[in-house]
Amino acid sequence: MPTWEEIRELKLKTGDVITEDWYDKLVDILNRLAFESAVDVYGYIHRDLVPLADAVFKIGTPERRLYAIHVVYAYVGQIIQA
Repeated sequence: MPTWEEIRELKLKTGDVITEDWYDKLVDILNRLAFESAVDVYGYIHRDLVPLADAVFKIGTPERRLYAIHVVYAYVGQIIQA
């Protein structure tokens, strides 16, 4: 996964010339984003999804819920019925 620093280095200013070296770096970063991320551009998961902190992220909202979840095992800290 590319770092923010690597991405920031690609920022061009008005008048900057796009060099072959710059283009090669861009292609490398795009390939790493597409093929080395946990989730690819098509939504397929390639490895474990691990949040940066415990119990701070949500999936969906009361208005935008998931229709179905297919899992093998579920480890749930709390079950709340609506």
